[in-house]
Amino acid sequence: MFLNIESIERKKTAIHDDSGTQLTYGELCDFISEMEALQLPRSIVFCLCENTAGIAAFESIRVVPLLLSASIDASLLEELDAMYTPHYYWIPETQKERLKGEVIFSGYGCCLVKTGYEVYPVHDRLALLMTTSGSTGSPKLVRYKYGNLEANARNVAAVFGWTSSENCNMDL
Repeated sequence: MFLNIESIERKKTAIHDDSGTQLTYGELCDFISEMEALQLPRSIVFCLCENTAGIAAFESIRVVPLLLSASIDASLLEELDAMYTPHYYWIPETQKERLKGEVIFSGYGCCLVKTGYEVYPVHDRLALLMTTSGSTGSPKLVRYKYGNLEANARNVAAVFGWTSSENCNMDL
């Protein structure tokens, strides 16, 4: 699993999110196992994000999330949807009516919706996609590969002086 979280004490708190949800490392590992059991094909999933715990599993199950704001403008979402044809959406349950498709999993305030788009090849090393406006103001995607994402997480922890013996709560 990502960052070897399965080796951390199961009762230790892993995540505090904005909804007040707290997950232990054990619960997080169990959630990842639930997602693994779905046997999702390697594909792109649009994650309409709020600051909640739900997106943590995708790294471990090798499905590539494209992180987008849950409050994304509908016309921009339609444009991105047509361009990237994601096989799934991970969306807050309060917004599931926004999409057509089959809900195949629900948990932690979100649901996984199968879109009906065909699965297409995704590079083996691609781990995560994030949007940026770039210098031109037009949307671009930053691609993270496996290894880079973990190194980035470790570097952030080092910069802030985080250790495995503490919980970090930050207002960003």
